[in-house]
Amino acid sequence: MKQLRLDVDYQVVTMEGWQPAAAPGFGWPLGERAWVSPSPNAPNLSMARCYPGTVMLEGTTLSEGRGTTRPLELFGAPDLEPRRLLGEMQALAPEWMQGCRLRECWFEPTFHKHAGKLCAGMQIHVDEPGYRHAAFRPWRLLALAFPPTWMVNGVRSALLGVGYFFGEWYLDLAVLWGFLLIAPLLGFWVFSGMERNIRRREGVGEY
Repeated sequence: MKQLRLDVDYQVVTMEGWQPAAAPGFGWPLGERAWVSPSPNAPNLSMARCYPGTVMLEGTTLSEGRGTTRPLELFGAPDLEPRRLLGEMQALAPEWMQGCRLRECWFEPTFHKHAGKLCAGMQIHVDEPGYRHAAFRPWRLLALAFPPTWMVNGVRSALLGVGYFFGEWYLDLAVLWGFLLIAPLLGFWVFSGMERNIRRREGVGEY
C-alpha cells in the first residue's frame, strides 16, 4: 500500500502457525493436510515451489512441462542441450543454483508447446533431503537459464543465416549483442530488488 500510495482502509492479517522456514514442510503442513490441486497444472507441492520461476517460461518457446505429469517442474525443448546448458549456468552464477537438484530428462508433452515431440531438458527436484528452502530461489534459477539459451540459439541463427527469432540473421545478432550487454545489469537490478522485498516480507504472508 505504501509503495503504490493507496489511500484505503486496510488491515494486514498475520497467519497463525505458518512457519515457512521450518522443515520438512517449509510452510506446508506435511502429514496434516492433503494437497488439493487448485489447477490441472498444479498437482503437487513440488510444482508450487518451482512455479515462481517456471511460470516465466510461459512467454518463451521453452516448454514448462504442460502436457506432462510434472507440469512446471520441467523445462526443455526439442533442440535443447541440457548438459551444455547446465554447464553454462554453473559457469555464470553457481550460487543461483543452490537449494535444489537439476536432473537431465526427456519428456514428450501430449498438448501445449512441442506437443508430440521429444523434448530434452531438466527437472527441478525440490522433494529430497538435499532441498534447502532458504537457498532455493526459483526465479533466479530460471533467469539464469535464459542467457545461455539465447546465446546458443542466437549464435546458431547468425552462423546459419536463418533468422531464428526475427526472420533475419542480422536482427537476431543485433538483439543477441544487446541482450548480452544489457541483460546482466538489468537482471541483477531486478532480481536483487525482488529478493530484498521478499526477504523483508517473509513471515508476514504477503506475496
